[in-house]
Amino acid sequence: MYTQHSLEYGSDNNNDNDDDIPITTNGKTNKVWYYILNIVIFSVIIATLIGFVNIFTSSNNIKQVQMKHKYTNEISVIVSNEYGVQSSVAFPYSWLEGNLFAETYKTNTFTIQSTTDGCTYNWAISGVSSQLNDYYSEGSSDDGVFTFTPTITGEYGISISEYCDNSLTRSYASSVFSKYVRRELSALTDSDREAFLDTFAKLWTIKTPEGQALYGENYKSLWYFAIVHNDASANPVCDEFHTGSGFTINHVLLGSYLEQSMRLINPSVSLHYMEYANYYDSDAYSNQLLDSMLDGGAWSEIFTDKWFGSNDPYTGQILDGRWANIDLPYVTDEFIASEGLDPSTPMFSAEAEEWLEMTGGIAHMSSPYGLLRSPWNWSPAPYTLRYNNVNQFNSYEKYLDLQVNVGQYMNYYTGVVCADYKTFMYESVNGKSMYDLLRGIEDDVHGKIHFTVGGSGGTKVVETIQLIKDKFGFDDMDMVCIAQSSQKYFKTMFERMPGYDINENDGP
Repeated sequence: MYTQHSLEYGSDNNNDNDDDIPITTNGKTNKVWYYILNIVIFSVIIATLIGFVNIFTSSNNIKQVQMKHKYTNEISVIVSNEYGVQSSVAFPYSWLEGNLFAETYKTNTFTIQSTTDGCTYNWAISGVSSQLNDYYSEGSSDDGVFTFTPTITGEYGISISEYCDNSLTRSYASSVFSKYVRRELSALTDSDREAFLDTFAKLWTIKTPEGQALYGENYKSLWYFAIVHNDASANPVCDEFHTGSGFTINHVLLGSYLEQSMRLINPSVSLHYMEYANYYDSDAYSNQLLDSMLDGGAWSEIFTDKWFGSNDPYTGQILDGRWANIDLPYVTDEFIASEGLDPSTPMFSAEAEEWLEMTGGIAHMSSPYGLLRSPWNWSPAPYTLRYNNVNQFNSYEKYLDLQVNVGQYMNYYTGVVCADYKTFMYESVNGKSMYDLLRGIEDDVHGKIHFTVGGSGGTKVVETIQLIKDKFGFDDMDMVCIAQSSQKYFKTMFERMPGYDINENDGP
């Protein structure tokens, strides 16, 4: 080891350590070391001065470039597509703060703010997430604008270097997160609307075996998901998908699973959503539909051939658009097997034994007419239905003031509105348990939509309602209460009695 020594003549005081280096063993050696040490010190001083000169010169050159090009100290970048700027303002997630966002399968335009005239911007994007290890792209831009179209979700890294007069003047680095975006239906561009609807409609027309041949083994048709939902909700032992914490969890899973099939057809689409209050708290709904429930959905563009088709408010048949005249399948062993399921085994193994005992050996649920509908759905119509009203009641407007007397019954038929969200926040979220939250999502801000979009009706229903009104002197308000309570009874009882002897010639 080296030890400290004085530069005076003398001997090393630590000769017992073989690693010590003697400096003053005699006068001659001492002078040699003295000269060497002075040369080293002088060299260090010269090198330091040269370094300071280089630093000053480099700094001076940068200052000259700065004065010539007049740029700000930091590079900032914004990302946009046809929906506007994509940032933590548009998507307020904590992981996006300070980072960039590029939507998957969108042409995302990166724009450098406060560019410098005459300078060039070199950029490079590389994959950070494990599934993106092999991704790398680079380019150069004179105007500070370039595009990036990711086709895989995950985290990327971006670096940008500004060169002015062949000198590096500024640099920038950030994470770029890429994800799909689900949007409210009315916010979609025309091209995204058409892609979404075209893809979604194919799930109805391309059965699972055909779709797997075209798109891969993970494809499932809409009918597969309908079987799952029908069996879960009509489970005679326990409703797996409703009235409890299972509602949110299972519907999120089912939606994501369905979205997977959509992306096998078209990898650029997402399962977009309907913001209920935008429609049922609108002037169009309040001023038109509440007083004219038999318009077949004409009050909203959503229920036209541009979107999901208009419908006959009396028969429920969809009249135009992609879903017009789509036949509903009968629940036969052949049909169940074609969707990749076992015709003789219930989907929910935990209740299978009790299920088969309660249903007399029937493993998959159907309507009394054998159609892929709920056991409490008495419509014999072999096509998809939508009424937009309940039992052909022409007007709900006159019943609204009576809600205080009939509780939730009338409220269930008027759609989800902003007041429902307020109720949900106060009664199911603020200071409440997770169970309250999950239960409130179904009851407060979702369930009502079934009546105002799907509805119920048919000529037989109307005939029966009129018969009851004539015989007992009931009015429409009485029938609203009866319809609501009887539906709950049917759901409870008829799912336990799937084997009906029904005349298939009955009207819709």
